[in-house]
Amino acid sequence: MARLDSNPAALDAQTIAVLGKSYVRMLLQRDGVEVAEPACDRGIDLIAYLDQHTKQLYAQPIQVKSSLQFRWTHHVKYRAFPGLILAHVMHLEDQTNTRVYATNYSENHAIAKKLKYLERPLWLDSPDGQKARMDTVPGCTSRA
Repeated sequence: MARLDSNPAALDAQTIAVLGKSYVRMLLQRDGVEVAEPACDRGIDLIAYLDQHTKQLYAQPIQVKSSLQFRWTHHVKYRAFPGLILAHVMHLEDQTNTRVYATNYSENHAIAKKLKYLERPLWLDSPDGQKARMDTVPGCTSRA
């Protein structure tokens, strides 16, 4: 498959986010999982669920983080959502290299620690009192 755009910088953040959510939705639906999207974004982008061939409804909230290249994010606000899956969709600029890394908060925190995000200056208190790290790791091109 070809690249999404000969000039990926022309894609704005909102478009990249839509592409990432669409990619996760496609993967889930391809595997027979239903996907719903909340009307308001309050930390949950998608809800994956199974309701057929089961005696119980199984639902999984998902927060999608999308980027054209490698970009890992970590934010303590997601600790408040038990069971939330953080799905990092990376390398959207080239569909042959697009990858999704799905983790829970603890796994995401461990990866952020391994990437040394928690030791770097951009791991700062934000105005709302939360800590966040959203950055590209220099020299890091694939898995954490």
